[in-house]
Amino acid sequence: MSASMELAAKSINLLYLDAKASAEPIRLALFISDIPFNDVRVSYAQIASMRESGYLPFGQVPALEVDGKVYVQSQAILRWVGRQTRLYPNHLQLQADQVDEALADIKHSLLPAWYGAVMGRNPTTGEPLLRLDEQQRAMTIELLNSVVLPTRLAQLDRLLTVTSDGPFVCGEEMTIADLSLYVFAAGLQDGTGVPPGISTTILRPFSRILKVLHKVENHEKVIAWNNRASPAPAETTHNS
Repeated sequence: MSASMELAAKSINLLYLDAKASAEPIRLALFISDIPFNDVRVSYAQIASMRESGYLPFGQVPALEVDGKVYVQSQAILRWVGRQTRLYPNHLQLQADQVDEALADIKHSLLPAWYGAVMGRNPTTGEPLLRLDEQQRAMTIELLNSVVLPTRLAQLDRLLTVTSDGPFVCGEEMTIADLSLYVFAAGLQDGTGVPPGISTTILRPFSRILKVLHKVENHEKVIAWNNRASPAPAETTHNS
């Protein structure tokens, strides 16, 4: 039995907010690979309850429950799913990883603007740590738009141009890196995946990134996923 067939036989629950963000590449990887899973959407109140109960090892989602055992950290989950399917083959892992790590750096730079705090959120309570005032938050947005994002996106675009002719990050094969880049780029374009105030036109100069975005968004399974009805939020997400 192949790894993907074994995975399809397991009971899989993916827990996250009713949002895309760090869970969407995982959802796509499972769906594209025809792996049945329960797409469990949880509220902040439910996350707080799971944090207090110890269900979430780091107090965060996404969390993947496989046959009753809980695993966390979005990149670890995504890579595991990719290894069980054909989306993270050994010969492309280094090439895919460098893109995923670059995206992680970019997303990390957005955290002060997301949370309005220098140090993100309190790992115990989820509350913002060392809050920014309105002027500081506005300056943060300005620097992201004028310096940080244009520079990092240009670097990523050059990397993609040098390492692959496309159409995907690693050439002819779609990998988890394409799913991560697609979700980030689409969220940047429509404004749903970035803090308020971030320019939604900032990707326009970066043709190689846009090439991947368009290729993935036109994949038949991605279209099917995006056209599906959103699942209802869960009433219960764990045994307390």
